[in-house]
Amino acid sequence: VKVPLAFPLVFTGIKTAVVEVIASATLAAYIGAGGLGSLIFTGLGLMRTDLLVIGGVSVGLLSLLSGYLLNL
Repeated sequence: VKVPLAFPLVFTGIKTAVVEVIASATLAAYIGAGGLGSLIFTGLGLMRTDLLVIGGVSVGLLSLLSGYLLNL
C-alpha cells in the first residue's frame, strides 16, 4: 500500500485536533451541555477541590489516552 508523503503531517494534525477537542469539551458544561466539565464547574461553584481534581484528572486522562491510542 502506497502512503502519500503528507500522510504523517495530516495525521498529526488530526491527532492534535482530537486531543484539543476532548480537552476543550469541558467548556460545553458552561452552556449547560453537561459532560465532565459539569464536575469542574460544580467544584468551582461549591469551592470543592475534590470535584475539581476528579474532573480535571478525568479530562486529562481521557485526552492523553486518546492521543496515545491514535499514536498506535
